[in-house]
Amino acid sequence: MPEIVTRLGEKSAADEVVLRLARAPEAEALGRLMSEAITWSRMSELGPGFVTLLHRHMINSTHAICYVAEREGEIIGYSVWTVDSSKFYREFLLRHGFRAAIILAPKIFRLQQLKTIVRCLTYFPEAHPDDPQAEVLSFAVRPQVKQSGVGKAIFNALAREMETRGVKAVKVGAVEATNEGGNRFYSRLGCELVRTEPFYSDNQVNVYVYRIA
Repeated sequence: MPEIVTRLGEKSAADEVVLRLARAPEAEALGRLMSEAITWSRMSELGPGFVTLLHRHMINSTHAICYVAEREGEIIGYSVWTVDSSKFYREFLLRHGFRAAIILAPKIFRLQQLKTIVRCLTYFPEAHPDDPQAEVLSFAVRPQVKQSGVGKAIFNALAREMETRGVKAVKVGAVEATNEGGNRFYSRLGCELVRTEPFYSDNQVNVYVYRIA
């Protein structure tokens, strides 16, 4: 896709944000951004090696699209959507399963981290067969640019890309129920709340569906 230049304000060139496809060398930086912004998921407990590996797959997968928002050379937000989550995870296991097992092996003897591993690797769409196959896997923006329009710009760009691929609906997989800002964000974009369910034993998540057409 060509780069998309959008302006979030009208005062200077510093308001310009470039939306583009993520690049493989940016996997580590995107992993850090996710770990900083989505702390409730506990993904960071699995270590930077696994998080980077997962993001590298998100960038390179034939079943996913990863956009970043960049301002003056700094990545200020990103999101990853899959066209088909089941195929994405299967592809990850085929391509990176052995490497992931080596990275995660030392952690399986720690009960809390084992629970995190099991939950992260078994949150598949088959659990709810009526859910859309397409899914928002990760979405994070830096705290200083929240409510600036960056998140909405990324969301709309990915929605347009999904539409060109014939996708009719996208699942927004897990938004912490207590995250008022995150839930307002998806509601304002027109996402439909379809259920609330436990993710870990101590928290609940809201699941949304965004209908493109």
